[in-house]
Amino acid sequence: RPRGPRPDVTAGLPISAYTDDQLDDLVAWIRSDGVALTDDELAAALRAELGITRRGARIDAAVDAAVRRAR
Repeated sequence: RPRGPRPDVTAGLPISAYTDDQLDDLVAWIRSDGVALTDDELAAALRAELGITRRGARIDAAVDAAVRRAR
């Protein structure tokens, strides 16, 4: 089933610019199509939606926390 409207979260900002609520909203939106994703796939989808191409401890921690909260 198709996803609804994407949450109003600007892509391309530093990870510290996003609130937990914004990350949670994006994760919920990604999951809203009902497609089963592994945690790694969900994290990759969140990174893609945020335009994040780098890896780093702070980025990984924020993304992983958002995925954990969704489970």
